[in-house]
Parts: sequence; structure tokens; C-alpha cells
Amino acid sequence: MGRLIDRTSSRLLPRRWLASRFDPIFSDGLSRQWLRMNIEAYRRFRGIRPRDMTHLGLFSFSRGGSHLFQSSLHAVPCCFCFGEGSINIETDLNWRTFLCRGMYHFDSIQDKSLTSITHLVYNNNNSPVHLDRRDWREDEMSGYRRKWILVLRNPLRILLSQNATRKQKWRLTEEWACQFSDWFEKSRRRFLELLAHKPKDTLVVCIEKFAAGPGETLAEVASQLDLDAKQLARSVRPVEFFRLLGRTGEKPVVRDGVLTSPTRDLPVGGWGGGFNPLVEPDPDRLYRDDLAANIPKEILIVLKARLGNAVVEYFMNDRAHRFTDRPATSLLEL
Repeated sequence: MGRLIDRTSSRLLPRRWLASRFDPIFSDGLSRQWLRMNIEAYRRFRGIRPRDMTHLGLFSFSRGGSHLFQSSLHAVPCCFCFGEGSINIETDLNWRTFLCRGMYHFDSIQDKSLTSITHLVYNNNNSPVHLDRRDWREDEMSGYRRKWILVLRNPLRILLSQNATRKQKWRLTEEWACQFSDWFEKSRRRFLELLAHKPKDTLVVCIEKFAAGPGETLAEVASQLDLDAKQLARSVRPVEFFRLLGRTGEKPVVRDGVLTSPTRDLPVGGWGGGFNPLVEPDPDRLYRDDLAANIPKEILIVLKARLGNAVVEYFMNDRAHRFTDRPATSLLEL
């Protein structure tokens, strides 16, 4: 029934306004809490003026660490982060977008409002696709303040992480290795161009370096993102951001390692396969797979043909210090 309503409503009004696919009314039904949240979101965000905001385009690949980095930004008072999927900066931003399209769905807004928000962050997976959108072409949208951020992870480990999901589209095949390599190379070229043309508005974040020191990495990029020290000082650990569950109005508790409602089976889960905000950045998790033992030789041949021997050899020997001892942008120049 929810899918039928979703398809019908999307023909009557813009999908991004209704966001019916992400609205708990279609799974939980009408409730006082649902009405209260809608009224609260309307009160806080109805006056959104996109031209007054700084728009941060976060680009990465699925399983590339973008949710991990984004969760730290969302805990900064002046930032509001949207989940995966394209959002048109000019037409899709309104109070319902904040309520339903935040990176933690109905649990995203907490105590945020337009009185404190200055930065909007968009998670764009499959970056070559989204970089071609008008919102993120460097020669368009001149009246908007935009910044481009590439969240870069070892591409070999992205492939292994994708394969571990057991999704058919991400199986570690020669066909997928070719497609992924082409996308990765296109992203590399586009960001090198952006760094040359818009150096003050473009940056690269190495997720391995971020996992080793989240606070230090965020402080390093803060000035380029126009985040001041006071804003960073007021930020909290991502897990401490959740003071209540938007769908129930209750204070969340930890159950089986997941933040959830104390009375219902409603966990706090973000985009990216139900990203768990309890998960802390952990370098060991990024290096747990033995690359040499897990990547077949035929896949390595494909990757070397597409990315070059030097690139593949460098990432095959990805000891942690290799990423922390060099600027993230230099990884694009291998």
C-alpha cells in the first residue's frame, strides 16, 4: 500500500517535497508524534533560503567511508547532512526535506534549526554521476556558495567491502572491476581539475587518516569549509547527538549494540545500509582484510590495466602510516 501511495503522490507533487518513501507515516501510521514532528520541522525550517547557505558536496563510492565522515559533520551545530540521493539545491530544499531526507531520517533534526545552520552537506555516492549534475558543475550555479569534498578510501578495499555485502551488482568480477576503475579514474581526473580551478573550494579527505584521528582531520579541513573553532568546540560525538527518537519522542537506549527505542523495535539507523551511529572510527576495521589473499590475480590484472601498476602497487601495501604521512590530495597524483 505504501508503494502505491508513494508512486501516486510523486505524480501529484514533487517527490523531494513529499519524501513519502522515507516518511514513517507509511509504516507506522498517523500518530501524535508524527504530527508534532511535522509541525516542529515546519516551524524551524520553513524559511530556508538556499542562497544564504554554504553547500558541501560530499563525493565518494558506496562502502567508501562517506557516512563515517558525514556523521562527524552532522554533529557540528552549524551543519545539516542529507542522506544519499540527489537533491536539487534550487528546488528541493524545504522544511520537509530536513524532516525526511536527513542522514538519519526522522531522527536527524534533534535540536537543529535555521537559526544555527549555515552549512548543508549532500552525500553523493557514485561521484562521477553526481558530478555531472548541474548542482555540482563548476561553471554553473554561480550565485551559490559550493564546496566539493572527495572522501577517498583505498579503492582495493572498497571493492572488497562491496563484495562482502553479497549484493549481486558488487560481486568481485572482472566486469565490475572495469566499471569501478573507470568511475574511480573519472573522479580522480575531475577532482584534479577542481583543485586546479577552485583550490579554495575543493578538498580531499582520506578516510584512513580520518579514522586514525577524526578530531584532528576535522580541525585540519575546518578553515577550508568555513567552520570556525567555536563550532567545532560545540560538536559532540556522533552517538551523543541523539537526545530523542523522532518517531517516538523517547530517549534512545543501547540494545544489542544499537541505539534504539526503549519500548519499540525502532533503531536509529542512517543511510548506507542502516549506518549505526554507535560505530566509532576504527582504523583496524579498515585493514582487517588481507588484500593479497582476497583479490584474485585476474582482478589485479584488470585494475593495473585501468589504474596503472604504480597506483595498484601503492594501495596493495596500505600500511596506516602511508596515508597519515602525506597530504590526501597527493593520493590523486600517484
